[in-house]
Amino acid sequence: MTNKNLFTKKLLFKSNQELQGILERKHYVEDAKLAAKWILEDRGEQTNYLPPPKPTKKEHKPWILGKTLDPIKLNYWWRLLPFGVTCIIVPLYFNFQNLITTKNSLTEIKGKIRNSEVIVANVSSRSRLGYKTKSRKATLYFSLNEHQKLFKLVENIGQDYLHDEYNQISKLLNKSNSVVVWINQNELESNQPKVFQVDVNERTM
Repeated sequence: MTNKNLFTKKLLFKSNQELQGILERKHYVEDAKLAAKWILEDRGEQTNYLPPPKPTKKEHKPWILGKTLDPIKLNYWWRLLPFGVTCIIVPLYFNFQNLITTKNSLTEIKGKIRNSEVIVANVSSRSRLGYKTKSRKATLYFSLNEHQKLFKLVENIGQDYLHDEYNQISKLLNKSNSVVVWINQNELESNQPKVFQVDVNERTM
């Protein structure tokens, strides 16, 4: 099979009827439908499913120096200024907290991998001005035999279908002999603590 994605392996042993059902149901993500379509076509079955086209980038006209602004629009932008400043300062604050987190404030959790997998899902968000944007989010989940905790790493991958780095880490985790997860000491009792560093077979990922 030439075309593959994250769902290909999971759907490979499904019957043709089950694969057709995936194509017809709306709640399945596009990656799952693509995998079902490829498997059916590889088996010689015809499908009517057409994946949605990727959104094209809109051309933005350059701003012209000296162009006068509508007073109403200018007043509106001034009102939005505090909100924009807040949107900039808050992420900087949390990033600063991450930067000042030292090794002394972290604690290690050791164990052997119970399971690890990467899931890519469609996400959408709406801005304050009402514009809706769509993208994909990759999440690397893993857990250890010795601890009842779920660890995860999350990253927005735009319009991509796969996250190669997360897939490589997941494979290393599943083949590893030992794993060390570094978390904040204050989150030892948390079921889903924030992960600061992962060491696989004494190698930092």
